[in-house]
Amino acid sequence: MSEPIQPVSERPRRGYRAAPARGGPGVGDATDGVHAAAALGPFAPGAYAEPEPAASEPALGDLQRDLRAIRIQVARAALHPGEVRDELARLRQAVERIEANATAAAPSASGRLRRMLEAAGLEGRAVAGLAREVQAPRGDRDAFRSAYRDAIARRIRVRPWPLASTERQVVAVVGPPGVGKTTTVAKLAARALFEHDRRVALVTCDTYRVGAIDHIWRYASLLGVELSVARDARELREAVASARADIVLVDTTGRGPTEGDSAEGALATLADHPAAAPIERRVLLCLPAEVRAVDAEALVTQFAPYKPTELVVTKLDLTRSPGGLLHGMLASGLAVSAICVGQRVPEDIQPATAGVILDQLTPKIP
Repeated sequence: MSEPIQPVSERPRRGYRAAPARGGPGVGDATDGVHAAAALGPFAPGAYAEPEPAASEPALGDLQRDLRAIRIQVARAALHPGEVRDELARLRQAVERIEANATAAAPSASGRLRRMLEAAGLEGRAVAGLAREVQAPRGDRDAFRSAYRDAIARRIRVRPWPLASTERQVVAVVGPPGVGKTTTVAKLAARALFEHDRRVALVTCDTYRVGAIDHIWRYASLLGVELSVARDARELREAVASARADIVLVDTTGRGPTEGDSAEGALATLADHPAAAPIERRVLLCLPAEVRAVDAEALVTQFAPYKPTELVVTKLDLTRSPGGLLHGMLASGLAVSAICVGQRVPEDIQPATAGVILDQLTPKIP
């Protein structure tokens, strides 16, 4: 017969207190005590663990210290306003530097335009009105570049390649000394012979410079074309009229028309001479790509008596600021028909196009 069940209150009480840690104070682990107590009782070990203390509120002493620090700062501001003003000034300067850096990172259209014009070497009439025409949102590089190119394109004038005509022609090359007139004549002569299959004759008026005749004679010999020398206006007219060629190319001295009875004096009326008719007259004024606006205006005035019909821009390979591409056009009102980009004959000459000129006058800037 089974024993009667005793009430819980009457059952013998067992000791469930955690056993003290061994090894003295600081030795052992509270977990060891929990497991020791669990071994004596019927519950899981977690039931014998001591409850964790609740999170305490911030100590009143910490709050009081913070309050005292705030009061000290307020009192300092009241007693030493100069120090506070200096600190605010330093903060203001720091903010201004940040704003300046932001502005530099996204420059205005006017600032970018100024740098673009300086890099291209454009000045004088070439830049008049551009600030009003080139408008783009700050930082929008593509919109600015498009507006800039459109404004420059409206100022560009081009004329067909000098050798494009099928008529009988006299093509004279004028311009200041050293601009590359003789080399330009040789390039045009070679292109006319080998690309356009036309008969060519050369005439030189340059009896002034030492070795000038030998220079162009060398080109005539290599190309196998006739060469005539004109010492005055009468001889130039006769040489053009008697040439057995489709194109007569005339090289000149580079001196102004007021210097004596120069042969170039006949250039303005070559097509009007009875012996030369019918013939198409073209006078190419050569200007270097780096020529400044004020110098372009002076050269256009100097060579105006020759009645140039168009421009040839030379030495494009020798400058990174080819503002002369536009300076000459605006100073003379003439269009550009050819561009020279080096010394090689006949490779380094090409027809002028608005696209080529725009690319040269649109430098890359940040």
